Amino acid sequence: MGQFELGMAMVRAWLCEQPTQQGACGHCASCHSIDVHAHADLCVLMPEVDMLERGWPLSEKAQSEIDDKNASPAKKFGGCHA
Repeated sequence: MGQFELGMAMVRAWLCEQPTQQGACGHCASCHSIDVHAHADLCVLMPEVDMLERGWPLSEKAQSEIDDKNASPAKKFGGCHA
């Protein structure tokens, strides 16, 4: 297990509503929220590139900045009009 995986296993066990002796149950609402990266009490801090690679959502500000950098003027304003 890598550091990230170990950290997530610990978080899951800590936030789980029905933990077992082996760790998180994997079935409660809390476990589901962690699985879909939406748990209200979980804030993951890592470089944005790593977050994207792992499928974690970026903050609205970070996503907006990325979208602004990747968008050409034609994309921003709906394309060219002749």
